[in-house]
Amino acid sequence: MTRRGALNLLLLLLALALGAVAYFQPGRDQGQEGGQVPLTALRAGDLSHLVVRRDGQVRVELRRQGERWRLLQPVEADADPFRAEQLARLAEAPSLARFPASGRDLAPYGLDRPALEVELDGLRLAFGKTTPVGSRRYVRLGEVIHLVEDLYYYDASAEPLAFVDKALLPEGARLEALELPGLSLRRTAEGGWRLEPPRGGVSSDRLEELVQAWREARAWSVRRPEGQRPDEPPQARLHLAGGEVLRYLVVAREPDLVLVRPDLDLAYHLDASQARRLLELPSGEGEERDSGGEGSGSTPAADAGG
Repeated sequence: MTRRGALNLLLLLLALALGAVAYFQPGRDQGQEGGQVPLTALRAGDLSHLVVRRDGQVRVELRRQGERWRLLQPVEADADPFRAEQLARLAEAPSLARFPASGRDLAPYGLDRPALEVELDGLRLAFGKTTPVGSRRYVRLGEVIHLVEDLYYYDASAEPLAFVDKALLPEGARLEALELPGLSLRRTAEGGWRLEPPRGGVSSDRLEELVQAWREARAWSVRRPEGQRPDEPPQARLHLAGGEVLRYLVVAREPDLVLVRPDLDLAYHLDASQARRLLELPSGEGEERDSGGEGSGSTPAADAGG
């Protein structure tokens, strides 16, 4: 065999050895390789209480209320349903491999002092390091160490306020009146909408479009308020069935539309283009311009709608 051939053979053997290390992963008991089984015996849809701790401190706490999740920490508010379900699905994460934790040095796995822990209805899972190859995460459950896809760690380690619902109007809430800067609407007995005080030349379709914009509005980010607030910022007041009133302070329109809920001390950031949709009447092309008359602002046909 030539010198080059021997060198190539040596490199091939080295590559095979590295591949074996990557596949079998140091410290894994091959007898424990049982295929992809669920990480826990719990079902994501049955969970009712989720807690995320970092360095022993609670960062996120959620509790299911009926079909919805409620955020209890870091603030009491409706939870983002997608984020909550992403966290709950950790219960059914495939265990790609597993081996006993007892008798092992946990430091190489990052499980001697886990930085992140998740409780699923009281069942505690500790997240450790990732594998050198493949980016799989070590997770300890009781006396067993599992390997799971790393995406579950990133779901759990999201910023706490990312778990706040981004919708401005709670799901299922019935809007009865809407007070905006220089503009007020109220639901009629027939289910339509009227301006208060009445104003001529404004179709009920335009009123419904404005209300629908609030029903559909979602922030792209929820944060703690920053900077100096105007002394008397414009505000929007949403009157809900049952008497609840949601109040949003309009603290900025550019570069983002920023609406602050003082009761939660949260700032909802929306695209600046949403300012006109949420705070002004839609343009009524082809309609009679406002004449200052005493029209009702709605038509019987629209009042029959929602």
